[in-house]
Amino acid sequence: VEESSVPEDSASDTDPVLSAYRGIIADLTQEYGEKHDGTFCVFGLVMAKLVDFDNDGVPELLCSYSSKRASEKDDGIYQVSIYGYKDGAAVELYTGPGSNFGSGVKPGLWLLLKDGQYYYASISLETTEYWVLSDGEFSVAFSAFKNFPPDTYKINSEPVSESEYETQLNDFLEGGTFERYIYYTKGSGLLADGHIYVDVDVI
Repeated sequence: VEESSVPEDSASDTDPVLSAYRGIIADLTQEYGEKHDGTFCVFGLVMAKLVDFDNDGVPELLCSYSSKRASEKDDGIYQVSIYGYKDGAAVELYTGPGSNFGSGVKPGLWLLLKDGQYYYASISLETTEYWVLSDGEFSVAFSAFKNFPPDTYKINSEPVSESEYETQLNDFLEGGTFERYIYYTKGSGLLADGHIYVDVDVI
């Protein structure tokens, strides 16, 4: 999977987009602290990454941070925010909860890359929503819901059978690849093959 990158040259020092995003990173770091290890998970501003969600040549800034100042023994409660650049300033395009302990979902952040398009995957115990950026706004391109018992399945809020659920979900994901970023510490022993350690990229 090709990941977004920024040319490492002097031009990046004066790029107004990157300069605006550095301001966002500085503000989030001041509010939530620098990334640091807890017992099993990392806390503070744990992730900052450039991703061109709408393929317009101007990357967005994807950030994740613990939404409360947690001690090393506290559960990780995370927030995800995505910023774009408009009219000379960084603007918030999306904010929502990340994963947390007790949800049955390993704490992390998933991106789906399909047909050259990045989707942000918002995952909870019952529902997965795939968000896409178009015309400056994020919206849900595809959602899948399952709950049992009782056995309940929905695709894009419409009730379906289990087989229809599997078929439509597999059809949507066909040809796509996931980037699975994880909030566990490197020393936790919980990182598995295919997991990508979260980090704050230098931009």
